[in-house]
Amino acid sequence: MNDTTVNALLDFTLAARDLLEREVSEQLEGIYGLLPNGSFADAKNYPALSQLPEARDTRQRLEQYIADQQAAGLKPKEAREKLAREAAFTWLNRLVAFKMMEGRKLVRQTITKGAESNAFKLWLAEDANAQDLALYNQGDLPANALGEGPRQRAYRHFLLWQCGQLAQEIKVLFDADNLPSRFFPRPNALKSLIDKLNDAALADAWVPGNEETIGWVYQGFSARELEEAFRQARVSGRKFEARDIPAVTQLFTVRWIVRFLVENTLGRLWVEMHPDSALATSLQYLVPFKAGKAARLKPVGEIRLLDPACGTMHFGLVAFDIFAEMYREEIAHAGQPGWPEKPSVVCADDIPAAILANNLYGIDIDIRAVQLSALTL
Repeated sequence: MNDTTVNALLDFTLAARDLLEREVSEQLEGIYGLLPNGSFADAKNYPALSQLPEARDTRQRLEQYIADQQAAGLKPKEAREKLAREAAFTWLNRLVAFKMMEGRKLVRQTITKGAESNAFKLWLAEDANAQDLALYNQGDLPANALGEGPRQRAYRHFLLWQCGQLAQEIKVLFDADNLPSRFFPRPNALKSLIDKLNDAALADAWVPGNEETIGWVYQGFSARELEEAFRQARVSGRKFEARDIPAVTQLFTVRWIVRFLVENTLGRLWVEMHPDSALATSLQYLVPFKAGKAARLKPVGEIRLLDPACGTMHFGLVAFDIFAEMYREEIAHAGQPGWPEKPSVVCADDIPAAILANNLYGIDIDIRAVQLSALTL
């Protein structure tokens, strides 16, 4: 990914975060009565709470959330800010994920045209969604107490359904039942976000081959916290606190450094096991080494790579490509001297699933990073 696209992506991420945090904060105060200081206003003053059962349920969940966060040591104001940040992060990454999945044809068009997207219209045509089709046909007015017209309400139901489908594999990010899911961007905010996603400057960010987009969004989201933590350390000599650790360590490793490290660990291991491997010719950063005793032979399906601070699995993406070539070579050479009698998989189509099941592992102190790693892969 070139620097122009990266810079556009970082600008987009900060703008989208600002928009989403403002949107969530407005919903918290204007719909549910959770004030900026973390206290709750009288529910009687909020129409949605008397008109809509889902709004009343959200209010109850908010009251429980604030109580739980207080019990964990956070002040109500801090808990409210934390929720707004988490909800913004959740919806930003969901929308980015949908855009990237569209570009890879993993899902039908879901958000690029908003409520006119093809996948939404096909979903409406299913018998089980007749009620939402009726909402769609009513148009954009009147708006309810949540600020949604009938058509927008149906579209929200669709996107949450789509999240539910994806949650079967990537639970935390797409869990449609969690509290951040209750703060779906209202029509004006959603349109603004979709317009930003569709900006021509970001076109390259969504196409196959640029899977690192997720990593740049992840890093960009915490850019201000990163800058402030280092400023405080520089100006006042303050040491980093536990709360600073995610922001100050979520730094995107330059791709050539990633390749250097992976090629000289995983790649070198493979070449040592198989001196006749053609893989060495494609390892651009492999440091020359003297041929000696071959490493102990292992089927590729038994080779493990662990990233102990995986972030969004930037190292794993490079390793994935090397593992794929290793599997292909094993299929081609199985049974020959210096190679396993049988390949780890017999069909090239099974290689991607085999890599995810057998070869790549990652851990991180940030559960959001772990979930984005799963999405990346």
